[in-house]
Amino acid sequence: MQETTIAAIATAPGAGGIAVVRLSGAESYPIAARVFRPANAAKKVEDAKGYTAMLGHYLLHGAEMDECVALFFRAP
Repeated sequence: MQETTIAAIATAPGAGGIAVVRLSGAESYPIAARVFRPANAAKKVEDAKGYTAMLGHYLLHGAEMDECVALFFRAP
């Protein structure tokens, strides 16, 4: 079994209204917590259950860059 955590663009090429980035692997949640801040300050990425969505902001060097939705899926 491979232990690598990967991030990959999952959006089709061309112009579009949204971008999709997939993050998968053992370190996905800690990495996501570094680049995503939930809109609800009481929620934490690390505690997100599988099959849930959170509204929040994409962070670049700690600064909010864009509003986004993070979808969480835990491995079986």
